Amino acid sequence: MSNMVRSLILTCAALSAACKPTTGQAPQAASIPRDQFAQLSFLEGDWRGTMPDGKPFFERYRVTSDSTIQMYGYPDSTMTAPGDSSRIYWRDNHIYSQGGSSRYVVASIDGNGVRFVPEQGGNEFTWKQTAEGWRATLNWKDKSGEARSVVYEMRKLN
Repeated sequence: MSNMVRSLILTCAALSAACKPTTGQAPQAASIPRDQFAQLSFLEGDWRGTMPDGKPFFERYRVTSDSTIQMYGYPDSTMTAPGDSSRIYWRDNHIYSQGGSSRYVVASIDGNGVRFVPEQGGNEFTWKQTAEGWRATLNWKDKSGEARSVVYEMRKLN
């Protein structure tokens, strides 16, 4: 696994473990018909993201069926050997994002983006289309209950 992607995953895992959920209630999964999964097709392609410290990371999203998108994370722009992977998929009227032991479920989706909430509490994230690509925003509350967030701008490579 690449150092950049590992850092991103470890940051998300640490925030999930150490921070309060963004709401005081259990996550509410949206019931989503299979055809709405196509609204995530904007993810398809090769992307360059930027970590908060300015270091780049690279991801590839491939639609593999009408209910699955596969993501691969790469340590550099050659995108030859993935360092990690995750899967976004529709099952039983829900959309999930799963990488390793972490699984998130969609709480809302529309033509501009999607909001994922964790099944076990912790941070949540949104993916929104922008004119230049898309934006990933991670939201959580720190131990004192103050809202925190970090934004990753994703730019298409090809």
